[in-house]
Order: sequence, then structure tokens, then C-alpha cells
Amino acid sequence: MSCIIISKNTNQCLNETLTEKECQFPGCKEKFKGRGLEKYCYEHRKKEYHKKLYHNKYKKDKEKNEKKALKENNQIIKHHNCETFIITSMCALKNCYEEFKITISPGNYIYPKYCPKHRNLFKRELFLQNLKEEGR
Repeated sequence: MSCIIISKNTNQCLNETLTEKECQFPGCKEKFKGRGLEKYCYEHRKKEYHKKLYHNKYKKDKEKNEKKALKENNQIIKHHNCETFIITSMCALKNCYEEFKITISPGNYIYPKYCPKHRNLFKRELFLQNLKEEGR
């Protein structure tokens, strides 16, 4: 039976062969001996460089998803109130004139755009499809 020793990095095995690699950090061309997927020299694997390497990547994805969610299902209502209150809003779906209530709370600016019947994408598409069939 062969024994495989796992390193601290769970994606690597210690019995993998070491190969000479070049550090992928911008501006650093230092050569180091690494295993498998290692891309950075010992210096640039430190925690202080982690934000420089990965922060923008996750920030862009998060912003992209937030913008997409805002466009599809939500609306932004800016307010500076310290109290919770209720407003009546009209469904944003074409040919749906349903009114629904929104509870406006302090610190929250993102609220639903559609009535409870049409908050789901499938229900909105079904509603529009039924309208086309009725119009024929």
C-alpha cells in the first residue's frame, strides 16, 4: 500500500515533483520551485498580497450580479426617513395594473418592482404569453 502525504494546501500532494516556475505577480520575474498549480513565489503568497491579486476580480463579479438583479426584479427608492412606512406601487409588468404595498424601511433602498403574482420570471413570461394568446 502506498502512502500519500497531503500538504497544508489540500489541492497539492507532497510527492508531486517540483518544477521551476516563474512568479506570475505583475512585475516579478523571480524563479521558484513549485508544485502543481502554484503561480506565485514565496514572497507573493503572503496574505498582504492576496487583496491585490484577487480583490478586483470578486468586486467586479459582485457589482455585475447586483446590477443585473436591480435591472430585472428590483427598483431603487431613495429616501432619508428614520421610520418605517408603507407605500402603494403599481406592477411594472406591461398590461398588469395590479397595485401592491411596499414597506419602506430605513437603510434599505432596493425594493420589488413587480406585484407578488409576477415576482417570479416564469410567472411574468407566462402572463405575457397568455396576453399574446388572448390577443389573437
